[in-house]
Amino acid sequence: MGIVMGPWANYLTEPTFRTSEVNITHDVDRSALSPGYFWLTPYAGDFRFGSYGPQIFDADGTLIWCGNDTSKVRAMDAHVCDYLGEKGNHICYNDAAPIEQAGHSAGLVRFFDNTYTQVGTDFGAAGDLRGPDIHELNTPDWGNGETFLVDIYEKRKMDLTEYDGPEEGYILDGCFQEVDIKTKSVAFQWCALDHIPIWHTYTFLKHPGQKNYTTPITANGSWDGPWDWMHFNAVSKNEEGDYVISARHHNTIYKIAGNDNNLGLAPGEIIWRLGGKFSDFSQDFNFSRQHTVRFVSTERDTTVISLFNNAYDGLAYTAKYSDAQIISLNNETMNATLLQSFSDPMKGLSPSQGSVQILPNKNVMVSWGNRAWFSEFAEDGKLLYNAHFGGGVESFRAWKFPWKGYPKWAPKLLAYAHNDSAPLHAYVSWNGATEVKGWQIRASMSSSHGPWKTLATVAKDGFETHINFTDLVVTENGAHVETITAYPYIYATALDSAGKVLAHSEVMHTFIPNATISRKKCNETACHNLKWFDYDASWSTGQQVEPEPASDGYSCVWPLLFLAFAVEIIVLRWFGLSWDFPLRMAAGAGRRASRVIGWGDDSEKLPFLPMYEDLSPSSDEEHGRSGFLSVPGRPGLERGSSGPDIHQDQEVSVSKVSGVSGVKLS
Repeated sequence: MGIVMGPWANYLTEPTFRTSEVNITHDVDRSALSPGYFWLTPYAGDFRFGSYGPQIFDADGTLIWCGNDTSKVRAMDAHVCDYLGEKGNHICYNDAAPIEQAGHSAGLVRFFDNTYTQVGTDFGAAGDLRGPDIHELNTPDWGNGETFLVDIYEKRKMDLTEYDGPEEGYILDGCFQEVDIKTKSVAFQWCALDHIPIWHTYTFLKHPGQKNYTTPITANGSWDGPWDWMHFNAVSKNEEGDYVISARHHNTIYKIAGNDNNLGLAPGEIIWRLGGKFSDFSQDFNFSRQHTVRFVSTERDTTVISLFNNAYDGLAYTAKYSDAQIISLNNETMNATLLQSFSDPMKGLSPSQGSVQILPNKNVMVSWGNRAWFSEFAEDGKLLYNAHFGGGVESFRAWKFPWKGYPKWAPKLLAYAHNDSAPLHAYVSWNGATEVKGWQIRASMSSSHGPWKTLATVAKDGFETHINFTDLVVTENGAHVETITAYPYIYATALDSAGKVLAHSEVMHTFIPNATISRKKCNETACHNLKWFDYDASWSTGQQVEPEPASDGYSCVWPLLFLAFAVEIIVLRWFGLSWDFPLRMAAGAGRRASRVIGWGDDSEKLPFLPMYEDLSPSSDEEHGRSGFLSVPGRPGLERGSSGPDIHQDQEVSVSKVSGVSGVKLS
């Protein structure tokens, strides 16, 4: 499950990971939860490359994927996006460093497929504005992944003396763009200063004589602190082509006419305002300092939206608790009705950030902003799930999406024994792989090419499965054969729910610490606080041995083939032999080489196995032996040219596997 070190989870197979520990405080009915994984993008003030990034967790709080190393600067708001006709199998996020107060940025938008490989190129500045900010990124639900929406904070020079600011002052214009993914062209652009008077703001310039209300992020109107009069933080598009935006410092939601609006308005005109100083609606509820406004539905006379109501900015509050709101707007009577409120289970106020998401089964997912909590509610408001993520970090938003991940990299294995005669401990993980349900551990005493013995087949247990061989004994015909201790060569195989092979780890050496390391940092189960290279650098004998990768068996053949060709070409030229003579000789050289390196029909090697190959059971019956491991409830692994050769394995019985439940070999 990983080793909990305070608020961080640490993994022996992935020692560079810095991931939050998710602590579940309320979990009443798993069957009522909407299917999917929780998506966080933790960050903190000490952000640096590799320290923070996208992270996916399941309902148990188990890490599924850590993408800290995918960002170039600072990842924000990672979630599932549609991409060029492909729905629900891509990841997108903003990637930018803060350049002004409150994290304002001008960076990049990046997309990744379900192998966690970037697709296309980075999306930077488009049109005549600077690069995307980190407050908003989404692909419209109905848009088939052809475009994305992003916000931009454009710094503009302005005389601010009318607002008690400098004559040569600077202000942040709140803008958004809809960008065509294929062409990178701007399909729609809107900026607030073209449409909204500055006096709509509630936050004034910050200076010693200022008596009006202000906040630290408002700044003083200088080049280094441009006036954040609006604080644009969300935009959503409906199927009619119109937009809603959130202006935090106006306490207002604006609806903006799109290119093809049916009201006869010029693109960019304001259709209505909800909240703030000049609301067009009558309402008996309020919100302030809001985030993450989204269209829920649009009918002829009624528009339904959702938003996160912070109700607090660190100085003043408009409600006792923050909440998520579902709001119905009657476009004829201009009445606004609060349909549903989902209150903070911790009865707190979130001064910044936050999100609300309507899930496919009508549940509601809420992120409580900078307070690092997230919740899932039933449609009727019943709290189903509540959790906190530690580490002194925040996540601008938290989401929930179904996901299937198929990483291109191999699983990771660490094998450990405290000394030569101590029991073996194996740790195995595969970052980002969602389809792994079990692990098989195989080992060899003689070489990295086998022959291989199956030591255990176990159920996956958390992100990093620990297989404790302390009480694992091998018996044959009821008699004790051996206690599993260190093997020089060992590898792991990932299995899906049907027991089919997904991928292999590299062949690793079992790490046995020398006396110095063992005394300072090791115990019976592992060495902690070691860097990865320490595991490769020492044996109990002091011999330095690097882990050997899985071989395809031909690395020794090619030099012999090359030598054979060189000699035979000389012979050909000297004696004038036929042109195909070197080819016929090469075939013989290959057969000779296979005998030299010691594998052939009667011995085993670790094969190259393409990841996610569907191995259907078949072929070994004709050879008169079973092609499957003897594991109750599992079809096992097929023997064949592309799968592990298991015909030399003995059937084994496991009396106990400490720390692994529900697993027994027979």
